[in-house]
Amino acid sequence: MKTAARSTHPQSTPTLGYASVAPGEPLYGPAIEEQLVAIRRACERLNLRLIDIVRDHQPDRGGDENQPGLMQVLNRIDSGEASCLVVSDIERLARRTAQLETILDRLEKGHARLVALDLGLDSATEAGSMALGRSAEPPAPEAPPDDATAPNWEALRKRIASMRADGMTLQAIADTLNEEGVPPQDGGAKWRPSSVRIAAGHTRSSRRTG
Repeated sequence: MKTAARSTHPQSTPTLGYASVAPGEPLYGPAIEEQLVAIRRACERLNLRLIDIVRDHQPDRGGDENQPGLMQVLNRIDSGEASCLVVSDIERLARRTAQLETILDRLEKGHARLVALDLGLDSATEAGSMALGRSAEPPAPEAPPDDATAPNWEALRKRIASMRADGMTLQAIADTLNEEGVPPQDGGAKWRPSSVRIAAGHTRSSRRTG
């Protein structure tokens, strides 16, 4: 596990980036450099003060104990060194739903912001908070939406859960929703397996999905 050079940009929110590649891939190869470029550009666009990008190898199997870089990032956020985490792809952070759920819980407890560029997800926004199943503040009363065709997200969440229970893969569900023209909950261009997984599985309830 290696770390990139620190930035001295004058932006406000102290931020850590996290980039990972498969075991055996170089930590300074093209695959990880693409992630670094995307993270740096996002930090500039969002006015985030990037203090470090941690490079890591994804584990062959097992939990996050096999990702020392990830543990370093989470510990530094816990210590208050940073209050935001940026990843280019949420599956670089964790591939298993249970592991990702644990990471999201830890970030939430530390009041840390998460930006996942592949999903267009930013937990500091209302849409991002909803996509992660969070409701930090009670919503203010709203007028009826102008767009009567806006999806019923709760009904869609239940439908995705039913499709998963029937044995459909995340990719098959994403393909179905894209074919039907259902707009992704995270505001992206189309449904992807990772966005389906978040919509179906990352709720803050007693029931967990694997």
